[in-house]
Amino acid sequence: REAGWGGHDVEKRQTRSRRIRMDSIRGACPFCLMLASNGWQRVTKEIASGDHAEHIHANCQCEFAIRFTSELDVAGYEPDKLREEYDAAEGDSSKEKINSLRRKNYAEKTIGAVSGARNPNGKAAEEHAIRYYEEIRKRASDVNKIAAATGYEKEEIQAVKNYIFMDKHDLRGEEKELFDPDYMMAESWRRLQEGKAEPHDLTLIKHELLEKSLVEKGYTQKEAHKIASKMYNYGKEAEEYYDRIKKYKKE
Repeated sequence: REAGWGGHDVEKRQTRSRRIRMDSIRGACPFCLMLASNGWQRVTKEIASGDHAEHIHANCQCEFAIRFTSELDVAGYEPDKLREEYDAAEGDSSKEKINSLRRKNYAEKTIGAVSGARNPNGKAAEEHAIRYYEEIRKRASDVNKIAAATGYEKEEIQAVKNYIFMDKHDLRGEEKELFDPDYMMAESWRRLQEGKAEPHDLTLIKHELLEKSLVEKGYTQKEAHKIASKMYNYGKEAEEYYDRIKKYKKE
């Protein structure tokens, strides 16, 4: 599971990092125990073995805490929400209460944490899209959910899913290829199946249905995409959405 922090940056080089089990450290405070139970504690071996970890809240006496840098941007850190979870557990570090909170927010942290808090063209967003495309390909319930939420026929939504995520297309090389994972499209699909569609998410369906029909009529994928974008410009609307919410920072 990817540990993440928005508002600040935290070291997360995958080849050199490891998780720190705060509950195995003598004297760890309840708040750090709660953070650790949610998977947020990730520091490098060098930092873990040193004495210069930075503490993230007042009166923290933990031996290890989060090490921030100014170079990396990791999504998902919502201090107010984490504090609410901590307060809801009455400051109790018991596994039962903390694990209950962790389970409640698991899906949001593992799938939706990047949403709205991340540069859609950044590295973390790209990695999120790759993982989520794989999840979508394995799912069987998303088509029914999106059809029910949007009013489209199941066959139409299935056609869109196949076209975006499943089918191979004549793109660049000698052989047909899958579309590259796209963060904004992954997030649109997530919101659509959650029944929380933004206007541009609905535009995505219209765009892909039209593009698919044009390809079936003999247009190249590039030609079909250009024509569909004139009527349903998903890319433009999606970019405007992320500009508007202004919840990501440059990576």
